[in-house]
Amino acid sequence: MCELDVVLYETVIDGLCKDMKIDTTLKLFDEMCDKGISPNVIVYNSLIDGLCSLSRWEQVHVLLTGMIDQKIYPDVVTFNGILDALCKKGLVDKAEDVLLMMMQHNVVPDVVSYSALMHGIAHRVEWMKLGRFLIPWCSDAVDLFDELQAVGLKPKFLYVL
Repeated sequence: MCELDVVLYETVIDGLCKDMKIDTTLKLFDEMCDKGISPNVIVYNSLIDGLCSLSRWEQVHVLLTGMIDQKIYPDVVTFNGILDALCKKGLVDKAEDVLLMMMQHNVVPDVVSYSALMHGIAHRVEWMKLGRFLIPWCSDAVDLFDELQAVGLKPKFLYVL
């Protein structure tokens, strides 16, 4: 008989999350914890990604808080998943809060972090009058692009604003 361990649970949990069966996944997570098997950051990342894909932001917050309370610290993958999901839903202000939280936990944003934010910010286009023409301008995205380069990261994509 196969002994259940964290690796087996993380594999099943990840698959269920990708299949959008998040309620089943949360029950399995509870079962895992009840059996005394401690979740790791990979398990939490899968659960958080699944919740983000369904825009269940309150549960994301609860899970993230619980994770930290259990002394399992979110990594750049954890935060990037949340940043990307929030930006894709147009919740850039909340994504900026997550970026601050990320830095408060001494997790250094990477090119994926900045790319997600630039993508989200680029959709908040402002219009600037240039002579008799209105042209799209997104100063926040330009500022973020400059910050990305200032910290020594190189963008992987070309953004046309």
